[in-house]
Amino acid sequence: MHCPRCRAETTTGSRFCVACGASLEGPPSGPASGRERTATMSAPASGLTTGEVFAGRYQVIEELGRGGMGRVYKVFDLKVQERIALKIISPEIEAEEHVLARFRLELKLARRVTHKNVCRVFDIGEAEGKAYITMEYCPGDTLRGILAKTGELSLKAAVEYARQIAEGLAEAHKLGIVHRDLKPGNLIVDENHLLRIMDFGIARPVGGRLQTGENVIVGTPEYMAPEQVDGTGLDARTDLYALGIIIYEMVTGRPPFEGDSTLALAYKHKNEAPRLPAAHNPLVPSVLNALILKCLEKDPAKRYQDAAAVLADLGRIAEGLASTGRSRPFGPRPKAPASSRPAGRARLILGGTAVLLGSVIGALLLTRKTSPPPSPEGAPGWSDRVAILPFEDEKPDRSEEIFFSGISEDLRTKFARATALTVISQASTLGYPDLEDDIGRLGRTLKARHVVKGRGRLENDRLFLAVSLGDAASGAWLREWSYENPGAEYLALEDRVVEDIARELRVPFSGENLREMAKGESASTEAHRDYSLGRYYAQRYEKNGQSEDFDRAEAAYTESLAHDAHYALAYCGLGDLYEARGVGGNDRTAFPVMMKHYERAYRENPLLPESLGGMGWRSVYQGELDRAASYYRDAYRLAPRNYRVTLGMGALLRTIGLYDKAKKYLGEAMLIEPIDENPAIQYAYCCAYLGEYDAALAVMADVLKLPEANERRWFYNARILLLAQKFEPVETWQAGLGDGTKLPPNLRKALHRCRILLSAWKGDRPTVVALSASADPPFAYEVTNAYCLVGLKKEALVKIREGIRDGFKVTLDYLYPYLYLARNPYFDVLRSEPEFLSILAEAKSDYEDLGKKYEGL
Repeated sequence: MHCPRCRAETTTGSRFCVACGASLEGPPSGPASGRERTATMSAPASGLTTGEVFAGRYQVIEELGRGGMGRVYKVFDLKVQERIALKIISPEIEAEEHVLARFRLELKLARRVTHKNVCRVFDIGEAEGKAYITMEYCPGDTLRGILAKTGELSLKAAVEYARQIAEGLAEAHKLGIVHRDLKPGNLIVDENHLLRIMDFGIARPVGGRLQTGENVIVGTPEYMAPEQVDGTGLDARTDLYALGIIIYEMVTGRPPFEGDSTLALAYKHKNEAPRLPAAHNPLVPSVLNALILKCLEKDPAKRYQDAAAVLADLGRIAEGLASTGRSRPFGPRPKAPASSRPAGRARLILGGTAVLLGSVIGALLLTRKTSPPPSPEGAPGWSDRVAILPFEDEKPDRSEEIFFSGISEDLRTKFARATALTVISQASTLGYPDLEDDIGRLGRTLKARHVVKGRGRLENDRLFLAVSLGDAASGAWLREWSYENPGAEYLALEDRVVEDIARELRVPFSGENLREMAKGESASTEAHRDYSLGRYYAQRYEKNGQSEDFDRAEAAYTESLAHDAHYALAYCGLGDLYEARGVGGNDRTAFPVMMKHYERAYRENPLLPESLGGMGWRSVYQGELDRAASYYRDAYRLAPRNYRVTLGMGALLRTIGLYDKAKKYLGEAMLIEPIDENPAIQYAYCCAYLGEYDAALAVMADVLKLPEANERRWFYNARILLLAQKFEPVETWQAGLGDGTKLPPNLRKALHRCRILLSAWKGDRPTVVALSASADPPFAYEVTNAYCLVGLKKEALVKIREGIRDGFKVTLDYLYPYLYLARNPYFDVLRSEPEFLSILAEAKSDYEDLGKKYEGL
């Protein structure tokens, strides 16, 4: 038997021709019958109404949606007594005989796919002048709808959904079927998080002829592979390209390519490289970045060759995420937002009651062992972390030492922007000078798999640089590169170093991000070198508070601007420097100068993360928290792995009392600053103010073991112990201090406040009252807690009101926020007081308003 249309040989009893899809049960569908069908199918197609019985069999329950192919209804099949989905094909499509023929052919193919992650197709038919398809009814929301509500998903949820998609594709591809229009709108997720792929309705057999005609684009522009744009050469790898886009969107909240027209999108798919997913969401690990980018290769030969290979890699990534224990797959998603907080504002204000730091800690510190260092296998994110040691000047006089140190600092910033690697800060790499010759121990101590070191010299306006890459797991140096460049082109040379090392480590590299960074660099070599000198002395000033370092930093930044008056980074440096003086040196006259420099930096380059961060803190100091949030979001989007950016959001959220949100960013920053005490202390205070005392004290126990011990750490630890109502160890520590007259002024004030609370613990009300009269500030947390402990409830309420009103002006912190009021155990005696309930209600309202302003972080 032969098909009456294409004359292909057919099987006896078949209803449709496998080659062209023509019906074998009616008259030949030649030109005349085609015209007759067109006339019949052109009849207006109205929608179905609820309760209507269509085709004598399908009772309409409700309309589920409509799209380019037609309308979809949930119906009750009276014959089999089950709910199914019914799609009425639009009149424009059903009028084309060859389209219906293709649907018939591809229905035969799609019906072969029986898998839990694929929505089954049952039949195609015609009734009442309408063509229709019946399918399995899959309740739930589309992935498109989920993403519209939530933005990016948690990494575990995204990987789990990706695995389910890959499983469904693997089954379809095994049967020779390609979807060709895979997108979030064609993926249904039910309440049990089971995902099903829908609409294999435009699928075709692998290697088959394009049924819609030659050079016809089939698919959705945002998810089309380059070969799909050309309308040729589609196979299973085309679906894997779409899968890569879907995973990209799940982890970042946006597709890799966006455009105003189909043509613009088509051009980007064929010609532009996607940005690293980690550039939008810093939590995306390098292995997941690599998987996504491999799916998105322009050349199908460079992509995964089958869904099974994608599924295997997704399984390994899922195991890695599970080992972190961060969250359940479908728990609250990690959110990626915005900020920039220079290191100078990382001072603990002991004169106040809260921590205002420029460093942060992560949850990693809760399990970190300081002696002996953890093994590589025990270090989360070990393979994604690199430590860059300060580069050395080879000349005997070391006249360019700061210049080469500046190169290594530039490389840290560029690695963070152009790759998915986490780069250990200079402060931490300098913390273990005795380990520089033992990269194994150094890497394990800093939890960095790879170590980079360099040395160089400047001769006759030529720059000679040698860079070495080491593997801490094996303790061996892997490779060394030698470079020679004109000295004036050292910024371009830095870009080459980043690209070479990224290629050696086989991690994704974004030259686009480096080109964006270049917009913030000065064309003047002299300006950049003076900026590096200013940064060097500014870091010393932030650490030691020596006025001569402040003067040297200011002079270097000023000299840099003399070479280039539009150099935004130099203005940011001056802003940071004066902010450090204002906070660390308690010099309020520094803040107007700080704001002036931040404003100028922003005018010169409003897209520089450092400029945005400066404007964010300017907004905080002016009480404009809405604007601060906006600046921080933009900064974080531009540079999510930048230490100052990540730190800034954590510091901001902690400052305004959003401790629960602050911990996420503080945790990220700790991965970059693993041995700095300031991050750990800020994180510990967030835990303590949330009532998580064991976690806070575990962090402080590690802080006390860090190198370069100092007295400040013990005061911070004592204050958290007192908040946890652990009085005995504080009393023992205080007794060992003596009268404390030799302590610096800020520590003497802190010791005085600790004595007030210890006196309250002993029930000594007269001493509490006497010592509180000279407390600085008078509304400090220790004072109100002491009042509560000895029953001076009215006095405590007065101090709480004063702290709310004047706290920021005095301490540069918003005191007595809602979470502290709600979880402080000392305030249990106040919870039946009408005035406290009023204060608590006001604070809760403020907290909810802040939550809305910072929603999505």
